[in-house]
Amino acid sequence: MKQAFLIVAHKNFDQLVKLVEYIADEEHHVYLHIDKKSENLFHQLRDYFKTYEYVYLLEKQISVNWGGFSQVQATLLLLESAYKQQYDFYHLISGQDLFIKSKQTVDEFLVQYKGHQFLEVIDDEKNLWRIKGYYLLSDCRYSRSRPCAILNDWCSKFFKKFPIRKNLKGFKIYKGANWFTLSGDCTTYIMEYLKKHPEYIRGYKYTLCADEHFFQTLILNSSFKDTVINETLREIQWNGQSNPKVYTINDYEMLKQSTALFARKFDSYIDHEIIEKIYKDIAM
Repeated sequence: MKQAFLIVAHKNFDQLVKLVEYIADEEHHVYLHIDKKSENLFHQLRDYFKTYEYVYLLEKQISVNWGGFSQVQATLLLLESAYKQQYDFYHLISGQDLFIKSKQTVDEFLVQYKGHQFLEVIDDEKNLWRIKGYYLLSDCRYSRSRPCAILNDWCSKFFKKFPIRKNLKGFKIYKGANWFTLSGDCTTYIMEYLKKHPEYIRGYKYTLCADEHFFQTLILNSSFKDTVINETLREIQWNGQSNPKVYTINDYEMLKQSTALFARKFDSYIDHEIIEKIYKDIAM
């Protein structure tokens, strides 16, 4: 069963290399998009992986910004590149993710669910303001800092009351985490649909957090709706914060007991021990 792992990354060379080397083999191919703002990392990886047969580093880079359409653009670049080779499953992960189950366990699990999609889906009309407004600074590098954050916040308050944009007509809007595991058939549908309907892509420009709506909305408004399992297969904990928790060795037992296949996020500069311990487990 052939699988493509689509990785978006921007930091931690050694940690990223370890992840890619664990994944890459004849049946598991890796596609890497490195944030354009991380030029040094890009060149390091290009030199390191230049002789690797199953690792594909995208030459085209996008400057990826939180909350911006650039996150969708980077994902589409990865899908377009991987789609040329046709896979049974496509996984979108970050460079700070880890397997917490072995590749063999992941393969055995997915064999049972061929043709299914794993992604979080929330049917939540109150988030329409993210999509039905114009956020001209949503893709600014400093969108979470003043003064951009203040302007985006003002826009959010306005569009919650007046969702004036006429984009995505005929679509019921869904949301969820941007990480996914999609079947080959569903990915074919997505790529063919977007090729024929570029207006769907345009409809998300200048929206807020487009990456949390783009794929959910497209898939849940298609015949693949009944193949969706509302589960990301990823252990992610927020603890009331705006960013996911970074796991440390104190989280080892929780991760070991998790039924998820993957987990995020990890940072070797914060806790290297937990990363090494998990790799030791999944290598057994």
